Amino acid sequence: MDPDSAGRHATTPLQRLVEQLERLGELSETLTFRVVELEERLAAQQARIEATSEGLRSGDDQLEERLGASERRLARVESLLRRFDSGGRSPQLEALGPPALQQEPLERDPFPEEGEQPFMDERAA
Repeated sequence: MDPDSAGRHATTPLQRLVEQLERLGELSETLTFRVVELEERLAAQQARIEATSEGLRSGDDQLEERLGASERRLARVESLLRRFDSGGRSPQLEALGPPALQQEPLERDPFPEEGEQPFMDERAA
């Protein structure tokens, strides 16, 4: 056996302990960096979620306003229809004028009767 190779393989328990502690230190450093990266990503995601929820809240306010306006319009139309159904004419509806279908009748027929036309094969014969 070569004394140099025996010296390389023969490590004292103290040397092995030092190597293990160095590797453990490197591992803990790597894990610490990864934890810090994850915390930064988590903070960014939470900020994005908060911004989105704020946008949704303002969207909810706008939606509530639109729904309220629609309900008011529906109530106004329903009240007009109730007055119309009770036999009276609504002044708002009379202001619109007569419906387009109740205009004067047309003097001539828009679809005049056409005579029978021969088919292509009858023309060739």
